[in-house]
Amino acid sequence: YRAMFNTDSHGYTMRDFLDANVRKGKKKGERRDVFVCGGWRLAPGNGEAAAFGGVAGYRTLPGGVCERVVRESDFYKAKLDRLRRDHQVLGIPDRASRNTVHLSGKAAAKYDARSWEFSVNLHTQQALMRYAHYLVMRAQHDGDNVPLHEEAQRVFAYALEDWPEEGIAKAATLYRLAAIGCSRLLNAKATAKNLSDTSSMQTADCNNEFIVNNLNRFIELEKVFPVEVEKKIVAAFLQHKHAFIDVK
Repeated sequence: YRAMFNTDSHGYTMRDFLDANVRKGKKKGERRDVFVCGGWRLAPGNGEAAAFGGVAGYRTLPGGVCERVVRESDFYKAKLDRLRRDHQVLGIPDRASRNTVHLSGKAAAKYDARSWEFSVNLHTQQALMRYAHYLVMRAQHDGDNVPLHEEAQRVFAYALEDWPEEGIAKAATLYRLAAIGCSRLLNAKATAKNLSDTSSMQTADCNNEFIVNNLNRFIELEKVFPVEVEKKIVAAFLQHKHAFIDVK
């Protein structure tokens, strides 16, 4: 194997490997699953800007603590039941019984940020973030599917519930995504009922205050990328409390 930015002409690239192994076979045994754990090793400029991107022609789907590689054309065709099964390891179905695999805030506080336990817990929370992110993208792609948006909001809440404070900087994107998902959910529900605003669609878990608070938290935590767009969105929500605001 040679990385795609290696000048050595011998060996194969990651694209060669994926072309040979990510098959579309319909018979049992013909389809091969390829997973990425820990992200891609790519040269600067070779990675895609889009979420779940990586090697040209391929994307990744959240698959529990890792990500499953699929052809780009199959990204929005993933079977949702398969995705839900892949994420059962993260404890989402057992939230009511608190039978979860990640540590509660108090339990996580016992471990040093350099410990194995802290690292595993944080990676679990990040896996939940990727899963909820895909659900929002899929809901938006499918015409702002309300049940999918609602499912995403449940996962966002679960991920944020016990995110360790020492690793909170890594949750910046999560706050932004939760706000986007909630905004699109309110708009979709109001549109389905032919309403002129979202005032009657507000709930205890998804409302304008939730959107503004989460965007402000993102603005506070984000240290790498510009946040001017999010500041304008917050101003728009404050000025037009229940208006249809297209947040992406």
